[in-house]
Amino acid sequence: MLIERKSKISFLHQGYFFQLYAQYFALQEMGFPVEELVLRSLEDNKRYTVPLPTGESLREFEETIDAMQSFQMNHSSLETNLKKCEHCIYQTLCRPDL
Repeated sequence: MLIERKSKISFLHQGYFFQLYAQYFALQEMGFPVEELVLRSLEDNKRYTVPLPTGESLREFEETIDAMQSFQMNHSSLETNLKKCEHCIYQTLCRPDL
């Protein structure tokens, strides 16, 4: 069982699933079989079972990996979500104007 712990999960973001998928495939490649994926919210002690990556979820994950591998930095094409920037730990590095 692979468990990813978060301080508090108020919404199951796609990124949480993709993080688990990446860890799942890394462990599989190293020879460690993983039969179950779980997200755990520490603050409220909730557990969320995540299905193993197959079908549509696997396709979306692979498309995201492909997009990351072919990404070309172009500041004019970057979209900024200011609500996310306000709470980001890297805000002072990339958006000191906030």
